Amino acid sequence: MKRICNLVKSILLFQLLLFGAVNCMKKKLEKQLVISSSCGENFLWSIGSTFGKKCGTLPKGPVAFDPNNNVIAVGCQDKTVKLFEIKDAKKFDLVKDKIYLNNKMSKCRVRSVLFSSDGEKLAAAYSEDSSSGHIAVLVWNVDTQEIIAFFPFNKRDEGQRVPYISFTPCNKKIFIFSPHKYRFRECNIENGRIEREFNCPRGSFSGDAKGCAFSGDGKKFVYSYGVGGFLSRYKSVFICILHLVSGANPYQDLEKVDIGQEPVGVLALNQDATVAACSFMDVVDLKDNRMQLFDLISGQPKGFTSEDRHKNPVSSLAFSKDGGLLVSGSCGGFLKVWDVNSGDCLLTTKGHSQPINGILFCPLNSIYKLCKKLLQQREEKKYVNVKIKCV
Repeated sequence: MKRICNLVKSILLFQLLLFGAVNCMKKKLEKQLVISSSCGENFLWSIGSTFGKKCGTLPKGPVAFDPNNNVIAVGCQDKTVKLFEIKDAKKFDLVKDKIYLNNKMSKCRVRSVLFSSDGEKLAAAYSEDSSSGHIAVLVWNVDTQEIIAFFPFNKRDEGQRVPYISFTPCNKKIFIFSPHKYRFRECNIENGRIEREFNCPRGSFSGDAKGCAFSGDGKKFVYSYGVGGFLSRYKSVFICILHLVSGANPYQDLEKVDIGQEPVGVLALNQDATVAACSFMDVVDLKDNRMQLFDLISGQPKGFTSEDRHKNPVSSLAFSKDGGLLVSGSCGGFLKVWDVNSGDCLLTTKGHSQPINGILFCPLNSIYKLCKKLLQQREEKKYVNVKIKCV
């Protein structure tokens, strides 16, 4: 009888601990807003206990969150960048007096957008559809909508792929990386000049740089390349970590992590660039769905739960602000949320009808401002049916 009582107590204690862990995880998830993008649509998700319903749909185009406000920038099909304010969990309003025009290159499309960390500047990478066209990076003042910097390049020199861009920590400069030429530039926004330019190390026959990503603090840049092979398999594949502090030597201060032989498909970094998540790209096995975490300090890999992997190739990855969660998107349109520490899949949902090519987490301070605003609206009884639980 005593054994049975002890067994019942153990079971009840285990259930209590499990219930507490689940509730803790739900609370953690309910603080996250995510945008997922495909070729035809942008969806805003609230990662909560169900993660099944979309909060809203945004216009087609590349997106960026304002780090200090509940505002989203969208690179629209009319070649402008427009701002949308999140009014509540399902409503977006166009900020009509904030439309950013490109009067420098009218034939270019918006390929990516980015806010500076202080929210005072907005940058966009443009590219023409033709193979011999131009590529340009524009920077606007968010308040005045004035173009304060313009950096044009030729596709014949830079290649077809759109450059990767990131503001420096001081927000006075912008980094531009050309993945075809492995060319890195540090550009001064105030005077419009390129202050530093160099070609990053690369392997022979390695093609364009794969898995390119800036750290959230703008202090590091990561890319990958292969050595001693071609396309489907190399002798070695390296993740290279470039320190972007002023005056750093790109060759002396370069760190390399050997991750095997398979080429990297997409790559994401946590905030301080200590952990990288990457998918692999196999040109022979087009259904390759492998993902891997790498500790960039020790170089040690860490896997995910194999039975929960995507059924299609992984096309997009993104870390949460605190680095505890990873969201992956597949070519089949599915989204999965992973616990970085355990490698377990927490949530799965059908996101899009097309391959997901972008995932973006909302900054936490924007979420807190949005929650505060919704609470004020509820207190004033302006929106009776607003569900604060969604965010």
